[in-house]
Amino acid sequence: MRAVIRSIMDVSAETAWDNVQLRKTMFYICDGLLSFKSHNLPERFVDGSEAHCKLWFFNKVPAWTHYWRISSIDADRMILDSEEYGGLVKRWHHIIEIEPLSDNQCVYTDYIDIKAGLATPLIWLWAKVFYRYRQRRWKKLIDLDFYIA
Repeated sequence: MRAVIRSIMDVSAETAWDNVQLRKTMFYICDGLLSFKSHNLPERFVDGSEAHCKLWFFNKVPAWTHYWRISSIDADRMILDSEEYGGLVKRWHHIIEIEPLSDNQCVYTDYIDIKAGLATPLIWLWAKVFYRYRQRRWKKLIDLDFYIA
């Protein structure tokens, strides 16, 4: 199943793109619903980056070990593509795309293709909630004028 979550962000596409590639940004926008315990997540994502981490729901409930690999980063088109899996999830294909609207606005889109057997609809529903939350946290980061990059 595919989930698509899109928001207009009041920040330049370039700033959003610079930040989307950073571990610190990922930690910030996920915090509260999901956290990661790992020593091998790179500070900046690059083509071919691979890592695994222990997931924690709501920063308190341990989940499974999650594995991911950055399959490609297209800086010209501002697309980051990752292949992930772990626990119930057999495939979590996540694409982040940033599209400029103006000098100070962009469209931020998460595409997530999920395969988790019989649990797919439940995991898909979690993805819809989780990525809406992440995009709200992005907007909070922007509203605070706190750009990590």
